[in-house]
Amino acid sequence: MVDKKAPPPAPPMIITLTLPADESEACALLIQRGELAHVRLFFRGNGLDIQTLMNDAAESLDAVEAAPPVIPAPPEPPKPAPAQPASTYVPPKPKPEEPMLTVPYGFNKTTKMPNEMRIPVRFIQLPDMRQQSEVLPILSKLIEGKLWDGKSAIRIDDVAGVANRLKHLTAKDLILFNLADFAQVGDFIPPPAAPDPEPVIDAEEIEEEEADELEEVEE
Repeated sequence: MVDKKAPPPAPPMIITLTLPADESEACALLIQRGELAHVRLFFRGNGLDIQTLMNDAAESLDAVEAAPPVIPAPPEPPKPAPAQPASTYVPPKPKPEEPMLTVPYGFNKTTKMPNEMRIPVRFIQLPDMRQQSEVLPILSKLIEGKLWDGKSAIRIDDVAGVANRLKHLTAKDLILFNLADFAQVGDFIPPPAAPDPEPVIDAEEIEEEEADELEEVEE
């Protein structure tokens, strides 16, 4: 008789709730079981019920487990380019990626998570760029209230003051305002950083140096 081994126990459900000290910053609820997880961002206030949020997150995790995402196999690496003479070939430098800021806003009823917009950091001018986390709720409300589309440059000189003015305004209230009521607008977007120039290779000079090295070795 073959003994049937008992199935391994189901992994536990782990719930991590992150509440920043600053109540204006976005909070995060991570629910995980095994290798699958679900995360959602939310803001405190407006009668938020943590228990309801956890129940919704558990249902979303059940849906993910019922139909796990299919992760495609990584693409095959491109074939290497034909080798070029060592004296003239210089590998190209990768283009630097422009820094982006991800701004959560509104609520997507389909995904049950906030929408997200990626905005170039150079579009947001602040007195101190270390205030990026503090300005997120401001940008979120300006986008949700349709005052700003994230495609034009704005400058906020008083982050704390603007945040205090927006604290008690809803997205619907912002229909009575203009973007200029909360931020300075204008054509002051700095250009993207230019890549370093490619080095100039003098093939004749390199060949002469290689010939001198070869003569030294033969001697």
